[in-house]
Amino acid sequence: MNSLRRLSLRSAVRGFTLVELLVVIAIIGVLVGLLLPAVQSAREAARRMSCQNNLKQIGLSLHLHHDAHKKFPPGIASGMNTGSAIGKPRTPMECTWLAFTYPFIEQSAQFSLIDWAPVNRNFYDTGGRSVRALSISLFYCPSDTNPKPNDSFGAALTFARGNYVANNGIGPAREFRTGPGHTNPASMARPGGAFYMNSWLSFSDFVDGTTQTVLISEIRCPESTMDGRGILHYPEGPLYQHNRTPNSPAPDEIRTAWCSSTPRAPCVGVFPAFNQIRYIVTARSAHTGGVNVAMGDGGVRFVGQTIDLSTWQALSSPSAGETTTSTEL
Repeated sequence: MNSLRRLSLRSAVRGFTLVELLVVIAIIGVLVGLLLPAVQSAREAARRMSCQNNLKQIGLSLHLHHDAHKKFPPGIASGMNTGSAIGKPRTPMECTWLAFTYPFIEQSAQFSLIDWAPVNRNFYDTGGRSVRALSISLFYCPSDTNPKPNDSFGAALTFARGNYVANNGIGPAREFRTGPGHTNPASMARPGGAFYMNSWLSFSDFVDGTTQTVLISEIRCPESTMDGRGILHYPEGPLYQHNRTPNSPAPDEIRTAWCSSTPRAPCVGVFPAFNQIRYIVTARSAHTGGVNVAMGDGGVRFVGQTIDLSTWQALSSPSAGETTTSTEL
């Protein structure tokens, strides 16, 4: 009787064998392996949707600017008599399109910090000095790393960066050089996009149609604080070009000191200083397969990186006479 009781007790407290434990661990590992990609995919879908919402808000701000002033802001202002669209006699030199959108993206406090009076000196060093380093969460794509401010000039001269930049057409961009000795490029020698120096386009300038022209796209900003891509308040930062299709492996061509090349945001330095500028930056994103863009009609689309180059370049020009279809995107 006692022997049977001891056997029963031993049976009651019997645990897992090593083999059973390994089998359970293996099963859990397989389940995690199956579930993790699905979880990551769901998170990326949410981030992509958030990115599209950011672009929607930025596109809306440009439309609100047009409603208020009958023109879109310029890609870059030269400091000449081009400021009537914001009710000012002139605009500061090298002021970028972003500063004009502040009242329409719920950034009135930042807009109030701008002094629009100094026009013969650089915006970032005078009237825009108080806003040049201020980041804006709306300009961060949640799928990318939040770009830290560029401090390549030293801690005393930092520039906020962002992932959303304006369509500058076909590069290389050269006409950002302003001041004494430089010509105001009222008309561009290269195919211009929707935003360039003193562009101030209105809806009537979109001869191809607003549904056929990109306003804003994503770019990738390396984490390095030396990298200059995506700088919001400096002429070399807030624009991109349509020379190459989205996520092209061809490196961006930027200022040598501002090039921090990474596998997903490659670059090469091709000019040493502002007076030798020849700038080409490609639309890029951390999303798989393409980039989000805000169109001239206010809509947001996802453009695949396999898009034909001629179609992609047609989407950059507001008045070149090209047409595209939804099946080409």
